[in-house]
Amino acid sequence: MTQSMQKTIHNFDFTQARQNMVDGQVRTNKVTSHALIRRLRDIPREIFVTPDQAAVCYIDEDLPLPNGRFLLEPMVLARLIQAAELTHTDSVLDVGCASGYSSAIIAGLCATVIGVDRDKNLIDRAVNNIRELSIANCAFITGPMLTGHSAKAPYDAIIVNGSVSELPNVLFDQLRDGGRLLCILKQSGAQAIALGPGKAMIYRKSGAVISGRALFDAASPYIESPQQTSKFVF
Repeated sequence: MTQSMQKTIHNFDFTQARQNMVDGQVRTNKVTSHALIRRLRDIPREIFVTPDQAAVCYIDEDLPLPNGRFLLEPMVLARLIQAAELTHTDSVLDVGCASGYSSAIIAGLCATVIGVDRDKNLIDRAVNNIRELSIANCAFITGPMLTGHSAKAPYDAIIVNGSVSELPNVLFDQLRDGGRLLCILKQSGAQAIALGPGKAMIYRKSGAVISGRALFDAASPYIESPQQTSKFVF
């Protein structure tokens, strides 16, 4: 990090930046949950990104992380979490948790969070970040993201931090009856160009039946390349 960048970050008002994010990106996009808004205002997003991204981490864009990973833009993440309708007794699987920001937000709205990501270095950072914030109801697993974590299933909610072209049945298998799965569904290849941005989706499980409903448009990156997820069928 350069000396000038260190000075910029040292003088940066992150508290005000969080408030600006809430006022300019979140509240203006139909996020009304007071508990979620408080969480977004309290959790320091800057510790979950690389040092050179700290001063821009509250902009309304996805932030790239090492090894092809990323943090979802705040508005999209907030709307997905709000749609999950979390309660203080819920168990949540946070798919593609990266360095732990989404898990930190979710942790204040439910009983337990399991974050899973394929990048061990990011998982190590997530563990350290959560420890630094004294959050006690999070655990993290390194592994294939779209296979979830069956050892702690069933979950009341599963939140996928990014786009998928198809959803794996194994994730639905890990939902409790009445559970919700949130993701962004986006076609790949020529279909993606024709259809435009993806759709944020909520799926609900009722016995053996899965029903889905579109929530809003979202142009988030794929959580894994479509080639890696094409073997999964919904």
